[in-house]
Amino acid sequence: MLWDPADGATPRFEYGWYEGETLTGYVRYESERQSGSWIRLRVQEFIATTLDATRGLLGFLGGQESQSSDVVFVHSALVDVSPLLWLLPEPHRNLEVQGFLCWMQRIVSVEAAMTARGWPARAAGRVELEVTDPVTGVERLVLEVEGGSARVTPGGSGAIRCGIGALSAWYSSALRAQDAVRLGLLEGDADAVAEMDGLVAGGLSWMPDYF
Repeated sequence: MLWDPADGATPRFEYGWYEGETLTGYVRYESERQSGSWIRLRVQEFIATTLDATRGLLGFLGGQESQSSDVVFVHSALVDVSPLLWLLPEPHRNLEVQGFLCWMQRIVSVEAAMTARGWPARAAGRVELEVTDPVTGVERLVLEVEGGSARVTPGGSGAIRCGIGALSAWYSSALRAQDAVRLGLLEGDADAVAEMDGLVAGGLSWMPDYF
């Protein structure tokens, strides 16, 4: 739907996401014509109250890739990602934040990876995992962390269910288990998910090299 037809040079649209008869999210964006006939989407508002709305609206924006090479979320359209922005001497200046996947990690052996990882000395807990791997299949494991080290044993109830990709991202501190739940990449009881996140130090993983 065109929500601001007064400006013909830069068309502005809004798109709502409904679940049944309930509006659970919407996006408002501008469509700017760039050189070479490409279109840049400038998202002014992005509101989603459910996982389906988040995925649906992002999919709607990404579905325009045949015409648009860029999707820009303008200031305040999304929550600022990095706390480093608070250290800028003049935070009112316009900023451009870009992100890309500069490296890849995939756990091959859960036991070897978990026991070799460094763990916070104060972290202690137990997570019963059901991990799905497209190569090795479904495996149930118990991860126990205490005193800076971890032990993995087969079995358990599989209270936390996820794929090997989500587990690898959590393992590297790139993705919290709580966020993986919101993205539909992990399932489990809220208390078990919180305990799982309590085992890692927090913060984002970082690598100075680029591959």
